[in-house]
Amino acid sequence: MSYLIVLLLLAPVLGLSPESIANTLEQLKEAHQLETASLAFPSCVLEVLSTIMPQCHGGQSALTEHEKQDTAIRLTMCIFDRQDGSNGSLTLPAECWNHNNRECIAKLASNPVWWTTFFGYLNLVEQLCHYYSEPYETQRLLETYRDAWKKLDELMATLSRIDDLGTGVLDQLRQNLVATFDSLQQDLQTRFEEMRKKAENQLDTAFASVDLKMDSLLSNVYKVSDNLENMHVEAVKTAENFFTELNKWHDQSLQELAQQMEALNSELRKNTELENERLISSLSAEHEMMAERQKKMDSETATRFREWETRLETMNRYLGSSLARFERLQDVMDRFNVLGQMSRVVYGCGLLGLLVVGYFVRFERLLVILSFVGGAYVGAGTLDWLGW
Repeated sequence: MSYLIVLLLLAPVLGLSPESIANTLEQLKEAHQLETASLAFPSCVLEVLSTIMPQCHGGQSALTEHEKQDTAIRLTMCIFDRQDGSNGSLTLPAECWNHNNRECIAKLASNPVWWTTFFGYLNLVEQLCHYYSEPYETQRLLETYRDAWKKLDELMATLSRIDDLGTGVLDQLRQNLVATFDSLQQDLQTRFEEMRKKAENQLDTAFASVDLKMDSLLSNVYKVSDNLENMHVEAVKTAENFFTELNKWHDQSLQELAQQMEALNSELRKNTELENERLISSLSAEHEMMAERQKKMDSETATRFREWETRLETMNRYLGSSLARFERLQDVMDRFNVLGQMSRVVYGCGLLGLLVVGYFVRFERLLVILSFVGGAYVGAGTLDWLGW
């Protein structure tokens, strides 16, 4: 708005034509629309979303399918039923206004534009309830931080566009001033040439009148020069005032931006500190729980080690006793082996003696002698085997 006022004030001084003023106003209007297009947001969408946000604390299951469809239809109505005619000739069916969701969805499916918008808003409602729920508070804080930085980048880009626009307007004003001065100089030069020719033509007939006309011509030239100088001074003053106002507005915008950034940083710092305290407390509780579990596992492990040591000692004693019995059994087997060898020798000698005795005595006496000798031998071997 300030650019428009300055341009209208400078138009008579600069000698701008109506066509150039109209072109400049059209450029300012297009630049203003580009700057404000990204900042506009339909209030109807905000009103519809504000009705479901309190129900989304429980996550995606907080809303029924009927409520999600009804919300998506209402958001679609906000897009296609505007009063400014920006939606073209698209108008939603009458079933959507009667809250008949089934027939309305069937009608929306017949048009690709309607169906794409409705399906996109249906997914948007589910995602909003997903990210607005309480279990995703940390994620929402991080997204809020990213959105704040994104808005900051957009604000800086807007300020840069405003600076570029101001520079463009000033360059155009400077060009218009230069063109005006050039046209004035050419006009003066043309008029001077015409007057000089007229003076030369009339010099022969009226020398005195020529002197008077030359004086008036010089006075007119001086007046035009003075007027031109005054116009130049006024234009310079106006440009200086415009630059001063622009610098003031730029400084004020930077101060407001710094204040907003400081407020956002303080809020983000506070939220981050609260989240860190909560995480530290939860980690401390988990650490204590793990320490108790570790102590319990250490005690159980020590108990199991003691049990295994007791079992190993019992097995060592059992193996020691088994080894002693095995050694005694081996000793008995060695003795039995020696006894068998001696018995073979004795049997051989006994058979030999039996043959000798049988050769000299009768058979009855031989049996008695053989029984006595065999019993004595067997008894002696048994006593020796038993270790007596």
